This record gives sequence, C-alpha cells and structure tokens, in this order.
Amino acid sequence: MFRQIELITLNVASFGWIMASMMDYLPVLIGTIVGLSIAGLNVVRIITEIRKWKAKKKASG
Repeated sequence: MFRQIELITLNVASFGWIMASMMDYLPVLIGTIVGLSIAGLNVVRIITEIRKWKAKKKASG
C-alpha cells in the first residue's frame, strides 16, 4: 500500500517537471504546490496508519 502511494507521488512530481519544461513557470509553481500538498497528505495518512497498526499490535499483546 505504501509503495503504491510513493509511486503516485513520484508520478505527480515527474509530471510537474515535464510541465515545467513545456510551459511557463506559473502553472508549474501551482502544480508543484498541489503535488507537494498531495504528498504531505499521503505522509500524514501513512503516519496515522502506522500508529493504528502499532496500537492494534499493543492491544493484541
């Protein structure tokens, strides 16, 4: 699951760079901000999943 999220994040980032080479910097800047915010949300999601998993592990003994 985590690898899938990483791949999506990498695809968003590389797509941003392709856009950068083809277009002006303004849409690229917006795209980068959006990409980073998506990546940030994914990191938060991963951290919460790990915390849930650790809590389950503790509960089960």
